[in-house]
Order: sequence, then C-alpha cells, then structure tokens
Amino acid sequence: MKLAPSDRRFLATVIITALFTLAVLLVTSRFFADRIETLQTKIDEIEPQLAQSRKGKFLLDKQISQYRQLHMQISDEIDELKTRLEFPFPEWVTPPKESNPGEYFRTMHSQWRMDATSTCTVKGVQLLDGNLGFSDRGVIDRARATEDLQNLSIVVKLIYLLADVKVTAITRVAPEEPIVTGSFRREKNPQYVPRGGQPKMKVVPNPAFIREYPVRLEIITDVTTLMRFLSSVRQEKQFFLISDISISTETPGDKKVAEMMKPGQVYVKIAAAAMRFLSPEEHAEQVKKVRIEQQWYDRFKSTGPVRPKGY
Repeated sequence: MKLAPSDRRFLATVIITALFTLAVLLVTSRFFADRIETLQTKIDEIEPQLAQSRKGKFLLDKQISQYRQLHMQISDEIDELKTRLEFPFPEWVTPPKESNPGEYFRTMHSQWRMDATSTCTVKGVQLLDGNLGFSDRGVIDRARATEDLQNLSIVVKLIYLLADVKVTAITRVAPEEPIVTGSFRREKNPQYVPRGGQPKMKVVPNPAFIREYPVRLEIITDVTTLMRFLSSVRQEKQFFLISDISISTETPGDKKVAEMMKPGQVYVKIAAAAMRFLSPEEHAEQVKKVRIEQQWYDRFKSTGPVRPKGY
C-alpha cells in the first residue's frame, strides 16, 4: 500500500518527534541521576560533620528517647506506689457467678464473724459487736453484695490488727458507704460579690481517682498499745488511712463499757479507711462528669452572678 505524500510527511514527523523525546528523556535521566547520586554522597559526608559542630544544640531523637525512658520509669514508680497503698481485697469478695449474691454474703459474713470472734477470744480481746457492724440487709443484689463483702474484708482485717496488739475491747465497728475522692484546686468564685456572703475563691474537685472504704472503730486500750496499732496500719499490704482520732479518759456512758476500762486506759474513736485506685473505665466516667460540671461553670462564669436590683 502506498501512502499519499501528505501521509508520509505526517508519519515522518511523528517518528522524528518520538525519537527526539526519547533522546531528551535519556539525557535528562542520566544527568539528574548522576546529580542526585553526587548530592546524596555529599549529604552523607556532611551530616556527621554538622552533628559534631552543633554547639549548644541537641539531637531531637536523643531527647525523645530520654523522655520515653523517663516516662516509663515514672509509670513504673506510680504502679509500685499504687500496689503499696491499695488494700489487697481477697478473692472471696467477688460472689461466684452461679451463686445467689445475697445468700453468698450472708454465708461469708457468718463464717468471718465466727472466725473474728474466735480470734479475739484467743487473744484475750473482748469483741462487743458480734455482727461486725452489719445489720440485716434485706434483698441484696450483686453490686451491693460485692460492696458489702469488700467492707467485710476490711473490717475483719482491722479486727485482726487490733487483736494482734491486744487492745482490751473493741466496742464498736461501723463500716460506712464507700466514697470516690481525689485532688482539688482553687478557682475564682463566679458567685462572689463584695459583702455578698460568698467566698472569693472556691474549692473545685479534679476528677476522682480513688475509692475509699471508711470504717469507724471504738476501742478501749492504753496509749502504748494504741501506738502499736497505728504503726501496724501503715504497713504495706494492710495500708489504712487514719483520717480522725479522738482519745478520752471517759467512756460514752455505757455502764458495761465503763466497767471494762482499767486505770491508765483510754477510750479511743478512730476513723480509718482502706483505698483502691479507680480502674481506667471508672476514672473516665469521673473525667466526663467533671467536664460537664466545668462546662456549666464556664457558662456561669461568662454571664456572672445575678446582682440584686434596687427599687
């Protein structure tokens, strides 16, 4: 097949253009490839020299590595401190899944009540509260049973510590409802107005991270024995907070209790508490709660207090 003169010219133009483009690409590629290789070689030579000549400067990766090591060290120290301060709840405080939680609590309460009474008898300590501070609970669900069992384990531990130091009598044991607590900060009070009765600064709670299990105790003992007990509750694996203590030479009025007190002994009221740190999920709920309260506080702060108007 013969091509027309115009077609032959068009085909020749296309071939020449393609060959020219290919030649340009080959030359450009070889030129820049050589240049890139040369530049990379120079960078490899210069980079160590720059690192050595950075007077007063620091390498970021080195600082990041040091920060991570320090962060891990602090995290390990926090975990160790938590282990030392948390009360070690025994396994029996969790009702088995197949059990009735109310019946399980009553069974465990009966067992530990008998054990605590027997221990006090052997040690020569009079335990006046045979129920260990627990009254009839009625219907108990699983959450209530777990909380009561945790309180029971704390009460039993305190009774054992008091029996070990041989106080004269344990007249009252009263476990209270657990509370969540944490740190606080001071901020300006948006409700403050001069001579308005409100403080200028207010105490604002940060997200709670601790659950406390308070227990109130009343005992008859001498001062030396009391000091031994207070020392025992500060030890690892049985750490208790002592938030309040009162000492009196007089009993609260009960004739039977008054007859137990010997010369040189005192009547002591103690507010103690065991503690555990909230789980990440529990702490997240506290953070959410505080954020909602803070949003309300910020809105109130932006509008300011409503000042009374005169007539």
